[in-house]
Parts: sequence; structure tokens; C-alpha cells
Amino acid sequence: MKNPNKYFRISQAIIILVLSFCFFRNEISISCIPNYYGILTSLQDFFMFLSSVLLTLFGINSFFPDNRFIKNIKNLNVDLLLMKNLFNLSISSIVIAFLPSLLMVFGEDDNSVWGRIILAGAIIVVLLFFTEVGRLILRLKSMTDGVISSEKESRRK
Repeated sequence: MKNPNKYFRISQAIIILVLSFCFFRNEISISCIPNYYGILTSLQDFFMFLSSVLLTLFGINSFFPDNRFIKNIKNLNVDLLLMKNLFNLSISSIVIAFLPSLLMVFGEDDNSVWGRIILAGAIIVVLLFFTEVGRLILRLKSMTDGVISSEKESRRK
């Protein structure tokens, strides 16, 4: 059986290399971004909100143990995978929430190499975070399909 995580990680590495090459070839710098500080504070607010939502979803398993959906997820043995993914995403979003603070060290008209490196790294990290969110959504969809099919089978009996 093929390992889909292996191919996903390889494709992520290729995307990182391509984006890094594009950033340095096109010399994208902080001075190219209009309203730089407004965008950074908006990103910081968004990721703080997202981290609180993800931590809430992580803890919902223990607050509602009698919920039918949570019981079905536990019966299918996918609750631990879901908890692991939610925990990893919540920690990642907390770390990403502090990236704009690091970028605010540089001025709006900065063209330095370090500013370009940190900006490119921050954009790549945010894009990789959203690919992980996409994977979580696909896993949730497959879990929901499994729960619905098991619920249909239990109702037929």
C-alpha cells in the first residue's frame, strides 16, 4: 500500500523550494507591500482567533463525551488522529500568530536581505499551515462519511 503522507510531504517540499526560488528571483521585499503594518496586525488578530477556535475544538471531545457524533468517532478509532491534528494545528497557529511581531521589527521601506528572508519564510509557513488545514478538512469529511455510513447501518438493524 502506498503511503499518502510520504507523497504529501514530498509535494510540500517541492512547493517550498519553488516558492523560495520565486521569492528570491523576483526580489519580493517588505517595501513592496502597501499598508504593511495593517496587514500584519490583521494577520496576527486572525491567527489569535484561529488558535482559540482550534483549542476549543481540541477540548470539545472531553466536554461532550455523550454526543453521538463523538461516540461514533471513538468507535471508529479516529478520535485520537483528530485530536492530534487539532493539537498540532492549534500550536502552529499560536506560533504563526507571533510571526507578524517578528516582521514588525523591519520598517515599511525595508529592502534588506534579512527582511526578505523572514518575509518569504513567514509566507511559506502560512501557506503550509493552510495546506494542513485543508488536510484536516478532508479528514473530517472522510470521518463524517464513515460516521454517517455506520449510523445508517445501525439504523437498518
